[in-house]
Formats: sequence, C-alpha cells, structure tokens
Amino acid sequence: MPDHDFYFTDKARGYPAAVERRAVFDSLYSGSRGRSTSDDCRQAQDVINRWRAKVNQLRSLDCSGVRGPRGQWVRNCPPTGVVRGEKRQLRSCNLDRVCPWCFARAHAVGIYKTLERALFLDTPARGKYKLLLRSETLAVEKGRSYFYALSYGRGLVDMLYKLNQPGSVGFASLIALYPRKDRWCASVRLLSVVPEDWQAGDRWKASKPILLKKQLIPYAARFGSYPAGLLAGDGAMLAQYLDSELPVKLKSCFGLLTKRTFNGRASKFKEEGDGPGGV
Repeated sequence: MPDHDFYFTDKARGYPAAVERRAVFDSLYSGSRGRSTSDDCRQAQDVINRWRAKVNQLRSLDCSGVRGPRGQWVRNCPPTGVVRGEKRQLRSCNLDRVCPWCFARAHAVGIYKTLERALFLDTPARGKYKLLLRSETLAVEKGRSYFYALSYGRGLVDMLYKLNQPGSVGFASLIALYPRKDRWCASVRLLSVVPEDWQAGDRWKASKPILLKKQLIPYAARFGSYPAGLLAGDGAMLAQYLDSELPVKLKSCFGLLTKRTFNGRASKFKEEGDGPGGV
C-alpha cells in the first residue's frame, strides 16, 4: 500500500471532528487556538509526516505493532477530523496508545460522546450541570516502567476522586503515558460533572452551566489531548510500551458517565462502571 495523500476540509464537519482537531493541534502547536483553515491544513500535514517518521522508527526497532505490511497501514491512519476523499477507503490503525488520530478518537471524541449522551440524550439536563477539569503531570524515577507510572497515576486519581466525590454526579479519569528523555511520565486528566451551583476547588477549571453541545468541545479536547511526548519520545521505550502484553486501562468512568462509555474503537461502546479503582 502506498502512502496516501489526504485532502482536508475547510472546516471541521460536526462537533466530534472539531474535538479531534483541537485534541491534536492545540496540544502539539502552542498558540493554535484562533488559527486559520490554512493553519489546520499545514498542521495536519505536519502531524501526518511526524507520525510516519515515528512509525518508521518503530519498524526499525522491530516493534510488533507495526511489523510487516501492517506498518504501511499504520502510516496511513486517517485523521477523521480533517480528511475527505481517500479516507473512505482506509481504516483506523487502532494503536490508540501512540497514534495521534486514534488517541484523539478514543479519548477526546470518546468523552465528548459520553458527555453528549449523559447531558443531552439520556437525561436532558440543560443548564443543571457544569464541568470541572483538572490535569496533573507526574514523572517517575529513571528505570521505572510505564506500568509503574500508570500505577502512580492511579493513586493520584483515587485521591482526587475521593476529594471531589461529594459534589460529583459523574466522573472520568484518563492517564496518558509518554516517555520524556529517559523516564516515563503520566499526564493525569480528571473531568467531573457537578451541579451548576457547585463551587470548584483550587486547580479545577470550571465551565459555565452546560446549555449547548458546543460547550463540551474545549473540555473534551483538553481531557483527551494528545501528549506531544508520544511523537517526540524515545522510540525504544514506545516500542516496549506497544509490545507489552500487560493490561493497560487508561480511562475510567463512574456515575452519570458510566453508561455506554466509549472504548476507543470507532462506533463501539462498552460498560465501564467500576470508577477510578485499580489498574
């Protein structure tokens, strides 16, 4: 399969596509908010080129996830938020641990759809709730594995969940793992649905009462923002991360956000009602 040339739409077609753009571009390019359409096209092509270079690096390390003909398929993973034409003939690679487009689909678009269902479809609650968002970054000691970073992040999630629980009717957590220099980092994101009159604590970013679906876009995009370290990080560490058979559960939901929680693969959902819990 040759490399595909992607053709980009002038505007994101629909709120999920807008969420995917922001989850990738706002993370990788500082000051990209308020960008023009030409910026979107330029940045999307740059991400594609950088992703293909990362896939080549992983192939040179004999990473099983990109070995053989599959590697070329992974190079052509389509960015749904910005593509038209040839995208219909392609499939997502589903390497949502490292692929920028699949990561955004799994976590940013996934939580957008969960919030949309919870606040507008199942139990219409316009104006009754607002969102709280918080993120923390942890770096573990040199030589520790990604699984240790994941466990470390889970401890922080459990602590903040307990502190936030009294006012929360729905809660989601995401631990995004990435290498930085010679150690693993965990970017911990927490999203809480609270009554509109709930007072946010320190370090929580609060929305206005949610009246429109478009208000969900910046919060979903920041919750599922793609870690730049996955494109820039050490290839050998990423190859080990992809090849590991250890179970990796990055996202947890409870309360209002548990029903049909998006699991990271297009148009598939699963129950995920165990709360933050263990790894």
